[in-house]
Amino acid sequence: GVGISLSVDGDLTMDSGAVIAANDDVGNQDADASPITLDIDGKLEMSGASGIFAENRRRGGDGGDIEITSSDDIHMKSGSNISSTRRSSGGSGNGGEITIVTEGDFIMEPDTTIAAANIAGKSGDISIEADGTISIDGLMSSGPSTRVLSSKLTEDIFGGGGTLQRGGAITIISNSLDDPAITISEDAIIGSQGEDP
Repeated sequence: GVGISLSVDGDLTMDSGAVIAANDDVGNQDADASPITLDIDGKLEMSGASGIFAENRRRGGDGGDIEITSSDDIHMKSGSNISSTRRSSGGSGNGGEITIVTEGDFIMEPDTTIAAANIAGKSGDISIEADGTISIDGLMSSGPSTRVLSSKLTEDIFGGGGTLQRGGAITIISNSLDDPAITISEDAIIGSQGEDP
């Protein structure tokens, strides 16, 4: 429950394979994942296969909240991942919230993922706000999973999800005066999906 709080006076670069994690891997099987707070006075660059995880992976409990603030650009390179997902279908719990605020640009390259999914309960909310431009070419899920179905244009977007699964809110704000302030590529997927009527 203590989590990770990291304050960086300068840039934070996560090399390929680097992980910041506060999952529920130890202790009570119904324990929540722990929160992660990153306060960066500079840029955040996530290289391929790097990840920030506050996931609930065992039985009950919530995903941990992830809060990232940066005074410069946030750049998620291909293969990087930010997740507060609740992966377990046992017990009960919610997906964690993901909040990203940057004074610079926010860039998601192809094959990147931001997920606050929950297979069995309420998915977490995702909020991204940038003073600069926002470019999204990856996957953002507040649904039951990150498994994209071939029916994404006509029926369910994501696979899985029990009858009590609920989607969360996704908010994307750019304060930039540049045009376009927000670019969502033709291959990007931003989805909130729920099964609970």
